[in-house]
Amino acid sequence: ETGFTSTTLFVERRDDGGNWTRLWQRVCLSSDCGFVTYTNRIRSTWWTHGARNLLNPALEGARTTYRFTSDSRLYKYANATSDFSLASTFAGVRTCSNASCLYAKRTCQSGESLGRNCASDSDCSGGGECGSLARFAVEGAASTTHITHAGRSFLLVANFWDGNSGVTDSSIMELVGAGAALTPVLIQRVATHGARKWALLSVGGRDFLAVANFGVGVSVH
Repeated sequence: ETGFTSTTLFVERRDDGGNWTRLWQRVCLSSDCGFVTYTNRIRSTWWTHGARNLLNPALEGARTTYRFTSDSRLYKYANATSDFSLASTFAGVRTCSNASCLYAKRTCQSGESLGRNCASDSDCSGGGECGSLARFAVEGAASTTHITHAGRSFLLVANFWDGNSGVTDSSIMELVGAGAALTPVLIQRVATHGARKWALLSVGGRDFLAVANFGVGVSVH
């Protein structure tokens, strides 16, 4: 319904009797901590210890949550043909390499520091690029509100559910450019709680943004 969901995956092993036994998952999936990659394995028994088929005591395990996301898109409507065409993509994660897409984290997308947390490109050695949080700007949105202010055009995204919780940031995005070059740019992320709808208010000559939250009522900014 919201386009976002999360799940917990487990590693299981099937014995000769056809029974499945749940195993601990690895915290580290890197050769630096002793993980044997698929191409280098003879048998898939890296989690066991010797011929006794017991769990390797040198390993640590944890339940791991994965989020499955989908793109959010902006379409242009043509009055002459009554058709919609793709104008831009708000957010979304399509490909990840070596943990370079940690959820809601900025990570190095290339270079020697691929996958590491970063605050700017300077944190990524070898000329790497630090990924933007804009790809997480739309997270199970309940609504998107368009406003204009001081000659600028904005989209207010009310994020209701991030796949795991309603306690998630909502986004203020500016539409920059025109036509085929129209691009949504993330301006600010605002803490919300199951956000449902944004509204622009003008009171006493001052402008405010109000967001209706499912969990904690209305917040005014």
